[in-house]
Amino acid sequence: MTPEEKFNRDVWYVLRQIKERSLYTTKGNSISYWVDFSFFDLTGGSPSAANEAAILEKLEEWGAIKIQNRGGTWENQ
Repeated sequence: MTPEEKFNRDVWYVLRQIKERSLYTTKGNSISYWVDFSFFDLTGGSPSAANEAAILEKLEEWGAIKIQNRGGTWENQ
């Protein structure tokens, strides 16, 4: 898998997670999305926590989302 393919796969993973969370969120409210830095997926089915956080930042850079609250210390990871 090329780096571009891996990046695209990881972006789609995050977008699917955002979509799922939006289904549980009352209309007009912000979507809660947490990056779990204590979780390690040994199957390779999800991006690392650091990559997941970076993808959220990239989505915000692209104007796809707006991050309202960066809770905890994930920015420093």
